This record gives sequence, structure tokens and C-alpha cells, in this order.
Amino acid sequence: MARELQVKYFNDTIYICGKHKEMVDKMWEKNVASNSFFKRLIDLYAVAAVVGLKIGNRAEEDRSPDRRNIQLEQIAGFEQQLNTIMKMILLLDESDGLSEQDRIERAFRKPETQEQVQERMELFNSYARAGIEFLYTELVERTTDINDIYTDARVANIVALLDNEELVGE
Repeated sequence: MARELQVKYFNDTIYICGKHKEMVDKMWEKNVASNSFFKRLIDLYAVAAVVGLKIGNRAEEDRSPDRRNIQLEQIAGFEQQLNTIMKMILLLDESDGLSEQDRIERAFRKPETQEQVQERMELFNSYARAGIEFLYTELVERTTDINDIYTDARVANIVALLDNEELVGE
């Protein structure tokens, strides 16, 4: 008997490819807290999607074969939070010109087809990729300066990120 395909978000391994994988590797290393800004890769992915949405940027996928995987087992334990972020993205993203009512319906109705799932997952992932780029710039590439309160670059960059006007507003 064939297994019926479930039409839902976050139902498969997530791949972070190419330059985004390289950026992720500079911000997260499995089981090495001293080399990581995030405890788990799934945390980085979720925060990056929110950051991408907040700054209003999306990024194209780098289709390089070099990739980092977030396994379905990791996703399953964080699915509720990811679905909440998905709803937020579907509700707030205006890139497709939908009316406010249509965005509300899109956000709070389950997808009906696998094509809708793929389209909406790509939207989520495009925000996550832009968030990865932003976080990488702020946490890894940023150099400390004389005005930083902390001399440790990691701490100074985290504090600067938390004060960043793009994220916290005016």
C-alpha cells in the first residue's frame, strides 16, 4: 500500500548550500559551543528567517553541491516554532501583491498542494538565506572599533547586533 504524501511544511530535510553553508559554518559548529553563536543549527535557521523578514531581504539559493543538512529528526522537535515563523512570513510578506485578507488566509490555511508547500518553503528559505547573510556580516565579518564597550570581538559583535537599527528599529 502506497504511503500518502502529507501536504505540510518542514516535512523534509532542509539543505543550506554554497556560500550560505560556508557562512553557517562560521557561525555554528556541531557540539562546539566556543565556535558557535547558536547552540543548534535549527536555531540559526529559524532566527535567520525572522531576521531576513525583519530587514525585508530575500536571497537566491546558491546551488553549489557543497551543503549543510538539517535532518528531519531535528526539524520534528522544532516544527511548531518553525510553523509559527512560517505563518508570520506568509502574513507579512507582500512580495506577491496579495491583499491583506488573502495573506491572512494564506497564513492560516493549510497548504492544499505539494506545489504550494514548495513555493512557500522557498519563500521561507529565501528570507532565511538573507538572514544568514546579515548575521554573518554582523557576527563574523564585523570588526571591533574603539567605540565598542567589549574588547572580545564575539561579545562586541553580539552586542552590536542587538543594537542594530535594522533589527530593533529607531
